[in-house]
Amino acid sequence: MSRKLFTAALLIPIILLFGCKNDNNIIIGKDPVVNKIITAEYWNIKDSSQYSIEAHIEDPQGYDNIKTVTLTVTDDNGGLILKNALYDDGAFIHPNSGDKMANDGIYANTFKAADIARQPATFTFTVSAEDDDGNTADPLEKSIIFDYASKPILYNISVPETLKNSFETQYFYVTVYDSAGVGNINKVWFQIEDIDIEGVLKTYDMYNDGTNGDAAANDSIYTYKADSSFSIGRTGDFKLTFFAKNLFNQKSDAVIHNIYYAPEKPIITKIDMPDSLKRPSGLETIAKLIQVWVTDGQGQADIDSVYFYSRKPDGELANNGNSIPLKDDGQNGDEIAGDGIYSFLMYMSSAAYIGTYEFYFYARDKSGNLSDSVKKTLEVY
Repeated sequence: MSRKLFTAALLIPIILLFGCKNDNNIIIGKDPVVNKIITAEYWNIKDSSQYSIEAHIEDPQGYDNIKTVTLTVTDDNGGLILKNALYDDGAFIHPNSGDKMANDGIYANTFKAADIARQPATFTFTVSAEDDDGNTADPLEKSIIFDYASKPILYNISVPETLKNSFETQYFYVTVYDSAGVGNINKVWFQIEDIDIEGVLKTYDMYNDGTNGDAAANDSIYTYKADSSFSIGRTGDFKLTFFAKNLFNQKSDAVIHNIYYAPEKPIITKIDMPDSLKRPSGLETIAKLIQVWVTDGQGQADIDSVYFYSRKPDGELANNGNSIPLKDDGQNGDEIAGDGIYSFLMYMSSAAYIGTYEFYFYARDKSGNLSDSVKKTLEVY
């Protein structure tokens, strides 16, 4: 016997003894295993769409060895409501099963809620499996709630018409009604869009749990707590669209409110730089730190850039007329990143002009608002 055949012969009993590994689950023995049932936990009897159910099945002998996977639905008394197969054929043989990929161990089928229940009830979904060798899996169960569900209704929406970047914390409120009660509400949110540009910019969740600015839990009033960062980078008219969804996946009609962002420009509050410097001689070079303090009503996160222009004594602009940036990154002379103090390390050599240099400082926010210009002079002698 060759070495390769002998090695293979040794491995076969080891594989049979310990089984094989699929999806990070080690299965020992011969029986298939129902690992997971995936489906909505709430089925709406009024919903005419198809509900999907998936079962993840493993078999030590491989997916090809699985013979049947069966779903049974029973009531509280164990009475049989439905019995049907789940399929793993990529919807090729059973096109209405909703199975996405053939032979991947995920068995699927689809059903209408009204085909299973006519009245509100809780049913037990049980998935079982059998392989070609007659080995059977331990059944796996999942409870599913069936009920009538109407879509939630939104009303009493409270949103400010205008926001400035210096506003204190504000609260957005919306009251949500659901025929099955507030406990049936699964999610409430709003999305923001620029009126002039298509596409959702961001989505925000609202809360009814007594946290995140919400005054009282489970009172049907959902809250969003907006601080000054809510308007970073925004100016002009925007659209807020509110939605609610319940546990049965029923979505409310959209309710739209417009809001106007009127951000205020950033402010340069202080500049620290020398008033005069003696020009070095020979090969000597000196370095001096320029620091600029900047505030913004929306916080430092709204500052886009801080910069200056410099005019030399001969009347020409330094740096070929381009702006010179200051940084708040904790590098190149800046002491602490993000503290609102912007820094520039200025070097001067013996080639510098004698005379008066003019510096014009600016700060710009992410909405494009420009601060007032602040002028400083430096006398080089």
